[in-house]
Amino acid sequence: MKLSKDQTKIQIQQIRNATVKANYNGKIFLIDPWLAPKGAMGSFNSLNTGFNPVDPERANIPMPMCELPFSIKEILDGVDYYILTHVHPDHFDLNYYNEVLDRNTPIFVQNEEDYEFIKSLNFKDIRILQETGNIVDDIKLTKIEGIHGSLLPCGKSSGVIFESQNKPTLYFVGDTIMYEGVKRAINFYNPDIIVVNGADAELTTFGHLIMDDEAVATIHKLIPNAKIIVSHLDNVAHGSITREVMYQRLSEKGIVHDILIPEDGEIYTFVK
Repeated sequence: MKLSKDQTKIQIQQIRNATVKANYNGKIFLIDPWLAPKGAMGSFNSLNTGFNPVDPERANIPMPMCELPFSIKEILDGVDYYILTHVHPDHFDLNYYNEVLDRNTPIFVQNEEDYEFIKSLNFKDIRILQETGNIVDDIKLTKIEGIHGSLLPCGKSSGVIFESQNKPTLYFVGDTIMYEGVKRAINFYNPDIIVVNGADAELTTFGHLIMDDEAVATIHKLIPNAKIIVSHLDNVAHGSITREVMYQRLSEKGIVHDILIPEDGEIYTFVK
């Protein structure tokens, strides 16, 4: 299950949760590399952070809830760049398991705070994503701010737009609820491919943290010709929407055949 570096194709590979590999303009990006073994992060109760799922019965479920679909060696094979949309433990291994990442591989982060954290882990080439865009290998990466909580923001989060001449535009929405900033980004950049984090994760203090089936339907209505991929499913205890639930709800809305819901390890290839 290996991505090519063919510049004529865009490939999106769902790894697990929000961890995704993308071949864009012949370069391979690994987004939000959460590579811990199944259950290794622990449960909300064992972490004792004060964060609580809305459903207390789910507070003892160890995360990640699924194993990686293949070896870490295979996941890291060919990666040119890492992108960390934000520093949360279901997107990046904060204390352990991040040692498998190559410290010489360039890593993009969202702000100075995340820069300092990643620097403390001895990464050598750290770049801060800009709202005006970063150029790398004829690819423009543009940060889009997210709102990571419907009651209170659960920290800063971001999405990323990928653009390159004569290539489809790709939008990783990241951990955010639906809000006007996302709609503005879709209207302005007119992305051809959109990756949505859609498990409707929810915590008592912060409310809904990411998108749900209603947000997917809203995006589809905003830009019906875009290929929409739903990621960030089935691996965090505070998520209320599984792949099965997402499929059922989108079926009820009559749009399920327009939306892609990948299994872990699955690759989509797009040619324009």
